[in-house]
Amino acid sequence: MDKTDMAVLLLRSRETDLEKEWLKELNRRKIPVIVLINVEEQRPIRNRLLTEEESGVVIAPVMADKGPTEAIIPAVIDKTPAAPITLVQIEKEPEATLTFYQAEQLAAEIKEMFGLTPLLINAKTGQGLELFWDELVGQHRFLEKESSICGDLVRAGDSVLLVMPQDIQAPKGRLILPQVQTIRELLDRQCLVQCVTAENVSIALKQMKRPPHLIITDSQLFAQIAAIKPEESLLTSFSVLFSRYKGDIEAFLEGAKILKKLPPNAEILIAEACTHRPLQEDIGRVKLPRLLKQKLGSEIKLVITAGADFPQDLGGFDLIIHCGGCMFNRRHVMSRVARAKEQDVPITNYGIAIAALTGILDQIVY
Repeated sequence: MDKTDMAVLLLRSRETDLEKEWLKELNRRKIPVIVLINVEEQRPIRNRLLTEEESGVVIAPVMADKGPTEAIIPAVIDKTPAAPITLVQIEKEPEATLTFYQAEQLAAEIKEMFGLTPLLINAKTGQGLELFWDELVGQHRFLEKESSICGDLVRAGDSVLLVMPQDIQAPKGRLILPQVQTIRELLDRQCLVQCVTAENVSIALKQMKRPPHLIITDSQLFAQIAAIKPEESLLTSFSVLFSRYKGDIEAFLEGAKILKKLPPNAEILIAEACTHRPLQEDIGRVKLPRLLKQKLGSEIKLVITAGADFPQDLGGFDLIIHCGGCMFNRRHVMSRVARAKEQDVPITNYGIAIAALTGILDQIVY
């Protein structure tokens, strides 16, 4: 569930102990969930024994001649085509199929226990998906609007300068994902965007009639850009912006405070989200470790993980430094933050840590 933004739970028998455990865990993790109850009894909905108000059940018209799963999954893909879908089959033999009356009783029980209003469907008779589609699309749109990369740092008409080094780590012929996503958001918000490489920052600033409202740089260039930026221009980095967009900015700021208090033999976990093949001067495997040893001493111990190799047991670490998480959804990054908090291990991210190590954390915005 670490990666799950939203769940759809299908109930189709009277035996629901396992499904209720799933609902407890989904609620604990604050993951939105849509509960569906498949009804096998073939009779009109108007013959239900409980009214909708009495049972707390919403009935929606499903695709005929298909089983529950075959009816639901194509609809999910059709309504949210960009959303990755993982189907988890609970392996058990249903005790019995549900009549409308039994389904309504189960729905009332689910509502009382979890505060959720299930949708009743009937995959065989063709009743079932319209309200489910509406709920699914509504949840998906809510998730999309939940946060933005630049937050309240910019308004329409603001000039934004993006400093994007095209070094050996940059993919040939294209930009990296955080840069593309940030540019797209700024354009959507009607900002005036100019992109330059590190060596052209001074030239760009001289050619501008007015200083840019905001400068977004690669975190490794923080010290260089802070030294030459106009006083009135705000400064941040892609990684810092993603620390709020994908993670918990307050937790990351608190974690950065630990850097100056670490013992000489501190053990630090550097966690990469992606599994790219590292080249020369890789930020997570070369540049950040070098900066940490320069600022904290050569005796510190560094453990570097990538992709899914994030440890379950974090007890041996004094600090975790996570990447911006551009290849993860926010839920995945937040699950790692939660794990760190549960085990009382401070956590920060690349951009925040680099700003703190270079002494300019109080000069950046987020």
